[in-house]
Amino acid sequence: MATISADPAAIFAEYVDLPAPGHPLDLTLVPAHGGVYALSDERGGIIQTISTQNLRRTVAVRLQGADDASRPRSANLREVARRLWWTPSFSVFESTLIYLDVSRRLMPDTYRKHLGFAPAWFASIQPERPLPRWRADALAFQPDAVEFGPFDRRRHCDEFIAILEDLFDLCREHHILDRTPHGTACTYYEMDRCPAPCDGTIPLAQYHAMIRASLRFATGETGERFGELETVMRRAAETREYARAARLKELLQRARDFLKRHALACARVDNFRLLIIQREGRRSQVKPFFVDRGTVEAGAPVQLSRLSNVAREWVERLHRPREIESTDARRRSECVWLVSHFIAKGDKAPGLYLRPDETPTADNLMDAVNKKFARRNDCASDKPPKPK
Repeated sequence: MATISADPAAIFAEYVDLPAPGHPLDLTLVPAHGGVYALSDERGGIIQTISTQNLRRTVAVRLQGADDASRPRSANLREVARRLWWTPSFSVFESTLIYLDVSRRLMPDTYRKHLGFAPAWFASIQPERPLPRWRADALAFQPDAVEFGPFDRRRHCDEFIAILEDLFDLCREHHILDRTPHGTACTYYEMDRCPAPCDGTIPLAQYHAMIRASLRFATGETGERFGELETVMRRAAETREYARAARLKELLQRARDFLKRHALACARVDNFRLLIIQREGRRSQVKPFFVDRGTVEAGAPVQLSRLSNVAREWVERLHRPREIESTDARRRSECVWLVSHFIAKGDKAPGLYLRPDETPTADNLMDAVNKKFARRNDCASDKPPKPK
């Protein structure tokens, strides 16, 4: 069995030594709440690491039954494991966040294969480049880029970009645009859906203005372009250009429907801030997590009965962007992926996910928390899963 070379003492908060094979394992030494745990061998090499919502139950399943021939994997672990390490957690969200950090440090080359969530996607453009174009990218926070997202699916990000290209007649054949002004106009020009900057039909300065207009639209200034195209649509109908009018009507409806369905994703990543609240330990406690542009900071847990003492502080912190020290675009993007994974669950997501516009005052926060956590069966996802 391959092991991972790392110093578990620098990664995990607690540990317990395991008895030699053949001797009983005292499971009362292992807590029954959630956490991320690892097993190490006699040399300290990490054998296995897992995120779980019940440490005691999972350890029992993995390590008990060493003499049971029907459980060769458990028996094998029991023979080589000499210490159990763990960092406690009390919610699915917190366990996932800890596991991301632990796996990065233990398996820097392969950790992404072990994550329980897929990349999110960002619509990105570098408007000051000589030939700017919209791209779908799994990494955000790139130099000189303006980025929108996160989209939980690549196809949603691609659709957003396609809508921008259709609304503003932007180039779709970028390999031809790269040859500007010596390109050859493609079929989109023949269909009157691109003004052909590639062959010099319009100057690049005009094409840059079209790119900037699409960027303003993506930022939320949609009224001007919608109004322009509605006028063109009506004129096309008046002049009996029915096919063109129908295409514009379909495009406008498609754009409006998309923006309505994906309103949260169609926003700049540098405004991506949330207050996430999860259960903590006893059901009477909650714990805040402050998400700010690819960073997540955990706050101190608080009794629900004392939430009024900290509600104003939490709201002010949510609305006050802090200075981001990390320049690691991949690390920050992965934090956004993780948060996006839970947001995409909607009402089935464990805990509460609040944007700044949803929590303008402490009273709004109190109402949202009481509605979510005051009743006993607040969310089935908060319950620990049964062991496999």
